[in-house]
Amino acid sequence: MAQPDPNVREGGSNPLSDALQGKKMELESGVLGKFFGAPENAPLNIAGLVALLMLIASVGFTIWPPKDFQAMEFWKQTTIPILTLILGYIIGKSHKV
Repeated sequence: MAQPDPNVREGGSNPLSDALQGKKMELESGVLGKFFGAPENAPLNIAGLVALLMLIASVGFTIWPPKDFQAMEFWKQTTIPILTLILGYIIGKSHKV
């Protein structure tokens, strides 16, 4: 009867191979990849971050407006177009033809 290989786990994966794969993914992702995630998900994560920052800024300007600032115009001319652009990107990105 053959002895099991000590380098192979019960599920069939090799710890050395797993470590090398993890290092390869780390090198491919780079500094921004660590923050935004894998290249497949990074554009969606960036779009989500921009949408979140835009909403925070818009709500902040609405609650505490600077002098001579019209919050409704800011929402109409900046916030809503950017958010709909991001929403269209996310929907279009998820819909494959």
